[in-house]
Amino acid sequence: MSEIASETADTVVVRGSTTMTINLKQTVVSDRNFVEVKLVGKSTQFPREHIGLYASSLVPIPPRLLYQRRNVRGSQLKVADLTNYRGKRILVMTGTADIDHPRELDGAIVEWLNQNGAKADFLYLGDHGIDGNGHMMMLEKNSDVLASQVLSWIEKS
Repeated sequence: MSEIASETADTVVVRGSTTMTINLKQTVVSDRNFVEVKLVGKSTQFPREHIGLYASSLVPIPPRLLYQRRNVRGSQLKVADLTNYRGKRILVMTGTADIDHPRELDGAIVEWLNQNGAKADFLYLGDHGIDGNGHMMMLEKNSDVLASQVLSWIEKS
């Protein structure tokens, strides 16, 4: 759950990996700073010369979706029927430079999935000699290498 730093009738300021002000009456437009700090972050694989173009391609985010995504007051969506995980193959792939998905957190998610009947695997890219990927790894310079990792995982079954 995100920590609420302050709030009014129209806004809530939440702290997490980043501090964010959510205006409950306006959609959120992802500006260049948001893209640089949150989506690209410390990635060494994202082509920085394309940050402006990428930022301009993003659509506005409804404030309620952002509120739920940040899990303000436990509002994040919850899985009611865990039987749907039974036997499902799931791959969680995490880059070494994703500020919102540290290795420990995503590893715990894989454990939870497996405890609830899934057949989940964790692919931490650093364990495979692949460093520098952030949150938007599918847009990064080495996305072909990452796609190869996913294909290898699919072919293992």
